[in-house]
Amino acid sequence: MTEIKTEKEIDSQEQLQKTISSAIDIFEMIDTGELAKHLEKEVTGAWAYIFVDEDGKPVLMNGKQVHGLSAIGAHETCRFLSHRTGGQLVIRAISLDSVIEEPDCFKASVKAGSYVVGFASGKPTELLLDTSIGFARQSKTSQKGKKIIHAEVNAVTKAERNAKSHLIPARIKDEVIKIALRKKKVVIGDPDESRENNGNDYISENEYANMFTLIKDHKKNANHVLNHCKKQYGYTSLKQIKKDKLKEIRQWIESES
Repeated sequence: MTEIKTEKEIDSQEQLQKTISSAIDIFEMIDTGELAKHLEKEVTGAWAYIFVDEDGKPVLMNGKQVHGLSAIGAHETCRFLSHRTGGQLVIRAISLDSVIEEPDCFKASVKAGSYVVGFASGKPTELLLDTSIGFARQSKTSQKGKKIIHAEVNAVTKAERNAKSHLIPARIKDEVIKIALRKKKVVIGDPDESRENNGNDYISENEYANMFTLIKDHKKNANHVLNHCKKQYGYTSLKQIKKDKLKEIRQWIESES
């Protein structure tokens, strides 16, 4: 049986379809350079992250470099996209689906959605275009065996970040990460990993990233630097470098050139 629609319903559908087409057209024309300027203004930390091995080489999965947007990077990208489309396209978290506590970690899953927002019959109307579920695991302790601060909350933050990131168009996300690499707005490892409960003795993620840049600039091998740190300070990882030793280690790297 054919469904009979009223004139108002037909008008509403046409209006909504026009809104969808308009918003998607704007999405396709987003200037990533303009987005980068927004991120530089709004984000003080890293927009993105990459994983590297002990030699400072990118970690690959299925032939592709493992990288992504940080939580604040994903949030501000979504906010910019919404603003740029006049609020017609919105990416936001829908629900916290689960938080599971295990003896050594918390696991979380968050659902996010992309919506088109318009007016139908004079009323604001939302249409769900796509959904994504983000998963994340947060260990309760660091590699050094120290307790992680707010591990449960952090698992949820990372899961939401992952869900939103899946909904950001690949072209925009890839370009933002490339710009972040050029502007040194990238950290090594997961920037949204909770800090361990050890005060502020250890170098920050940005200082750790800058350490790898210095090693690369002076044509050094990360293992060579780590062996020096093991011998001098007893470190088993470059992430164990303490702030009061950072200047000394940087000077050693520079002097070795």
